[in-house]
Amino acid sequence: MTKLLEGGPIPVSQLAVDLHMSEKQVRSRLEQVEDLLFYHEWGRICKKPRIGIWLEASEAQQAQIRDYIGTFEGHGFEIDDRQSYIIYRLFELNRRQGLSARSLADKLYVSTPTLNKLIRSVQDYFDAWNITVLNDRRSGYLLQYEENDFRSALASFFLENIKDDEREKVMERYFYGIDLSALKRIIVRLEHEWHLHFSNQVFTQMLVFVALAISRSDTPVHVRQEDVKLLEHYNEYLFAKAIFDEIERVEDRTLSEEDVFYLTMQMICAGFVRIGDPAQPVHSYDENLTRFVDEVIDSMGSILDHDFSHDQQLRQSLILHLRSAVFRLRHGQPRSNELLSYIKKEFAQVYAASWMISMLFEKYFDLMITDDELGYIVLLLQTALERKDVKYKAVLIADFSRSYGELIRQRILSYVPEIKEVRILSRFEKDNPHYQQADVILSRTSVHDRRNIVVENLLTEEGVLKLRQKMQDMPHPISRSSTIFSLDCSA
Repeated sequence: MTKLLEGGPIPVSQLAVDLHMSEKQVRSRLEQVEDLLFYHEWGRICKKPRIGIWLEASEAQQAQIRDYIGTFEGHGFEIDDRQSYIIYRLFELNRRQGLSARSLADKLYVSTPTLNKLIRSVQDYFDAWNITVLNDRRSGYLLQYEENDFRSALASFFLENIKDDEREKVMERYFYGIDLSALKRIIVRLEHEWHLHFSNQVFTQMLVFVALAISRSDTPVHVRQEDVKLLEHYNEYLFAKAIFDEIERVEDRTLSEEDVFYLTMQMICAGFVRIGDPAQPVHSYDENLTRFVDEVIDSMGSILDHDFSHDQQLRQSLILHLRSAVFRLRHGQPRSNELLSYIKKEFAQVYAASWMISMLFEKYFDLMITDDELGYIVLLLQTALERKDVKYKAVLIADFSRSYGELIRQRILSYVPEIKEVRILSRFEKDNPHYQQADVILSRTSVHDRRNIVVENLLTEEGVLKLRQKMQDMPHPISRSSTIFSLDCSA
C-alpha cells in the first residue's frame, strides 16, 4: 500500500520487481488491499491496461491510510499458524464481505486441497460456538452466526490462539479506530475505585467485549428477559454500567443497555466476585439458587453421614461458585477442570455420591451439569469434610495489590481445609505477631523460612493442588498460649 501512496500509475510488473514477488502474488495482495479500502471507505484502486494501477483517494483518506500503515510498521505482525490466520480473517469480515479462496490460498502458499482441509479444521473450531463457515460462490468464505456467539468466540480466540507478545498488536489491528488504551485506563481506574483486581485473562475479556460494544453497535446482542431481571441486582451489573457510563461520557456516544447486560453476564461466567463479608446474607433474587444449595447440603450430608448444616463457609462457597456455573452452562461457556482426574481418584466416595447433585441441578435449573463443573462442587464438599481437622494458621506474603490478595485468601479458605486462617502481610513485616505465630508462610517466591511454601499462582487449579499436596508434608502446628496479644484488639 505504501507504493500506491507514492502517487502516479505503476505497472503490476514493476510492483512485482520492487516487492520481489510474482505478478500473481501481487494481484492477490491487491485484492486484499481493495477489500481493506472498501471496508474502511478509504478510496479505491484504479486500473488501466498498459498504464498500470494507482490509488484514487482524497488527502484525508490518504492520511488515514498512512496512520493505519504506521500502526503496524516495524512490528512484524503475523499470525504464523495457518488455521488461526484463517479464523482471524473470517472474524475481520463484515456481514457483506466474503473471503476469496484464491487470495487465501495465495497468501498461505497452499494448494486447493490443502486449503479445503484447513477450512474443515476451521469449521471444527467454530462448531463449539455454533458458528458456520459458508462457501458462497460469489463472495467466497463467510461466517453465519448469532451475535452473542460471535463475540464470545472472538474473545476466546484472542486469549487462546494469539501469543501473549502478539495479542496487543493483533487487537489494535482488529479494533482499528478505537482507542484501546483509553478503554484500558477507564477499566483500570474503576477497578481501583471499586477495590477489585482482575486476572489478566478476565481483564482482556472485558476489554474485548467493551471494544466490541463500540465497534459493532449496529449489531445488537440478545439477552433473555428473565436474565435481565436477575442480572440487574448483581454487583457485576453495577460495575459494567459504571464502565459504559464512563465510556459514553468520555467518547460522547450512546451504547445499548443490552451490551451492559451482556458484559455483566460475561463477568459472572468468568467467576467475577466482589470481595465482601463471607457471612453476608444472600439476597432474595438468589432464592432458587440458595434452595438448591441447601438441598444439596442436606442430601449430601445424609449420604455421607456428615452434618454440613452449620457450615456457612461451605454454603457461601457453593452459592458463589454455582452462580457463575449456572450462567456458564446456560450460555454455552462450560469451564474445564484440570483437577477432575485427581478429584475422581482421591475423593472417590464424594464423587460417587454426586449423582444426586446432577439430578437436583436438572430439577432446579433445567440444565445438565458437566463433569467438570461437578468436580468443583465435589472439591468444595470434600474440603468441608476435612475442615473439622483444620489447625493451621497461614500468612500470605503479598507482592501484589491488597484486593488481589483478598481474592487469593478467599480461594485458599474455600479449597484448602487444612488452613483455617490467612493473614495478608508484606515481606517486610517479619516482626508482626501474626507472622511469628503462623504455621505456614505462603509466597510466590522464597522468603527463606522453614515454614515457607512457594506457589507461583494460587488462582489456578494447579496452584491449589500443589498447595494441598505440600500441606500434607507440613509438621503438626505448634501449640500456642491462649493469652497471646491480638492485633484485632489494638487501637
